[in-house]
Amino acid sequence: MILGWAIIMHPVISSLVITVWIGLMLLLFGLLYIFVSFSVKRLVKEA
Repeated sequence: MILGWAIIMHPVISSLVITVWIGLMLLLFGLLYIFVSFSVKRLVKEA
C-alpha cells in the first residue's frame, strides 16, 4: 500500500523503482545466460 502511494505521489521514485527492477531482471537473465552457455560448453567438451 505504501509503495503504491509513493508511486502515485512521486513519479521520480516510480521511475527509479522501474529502472532498478529492469536492471535486476537484466542482471538475472545475464547470469542465467552465462551459466547456461558455460554448462553447454562443458557438456560439448565431455561429449
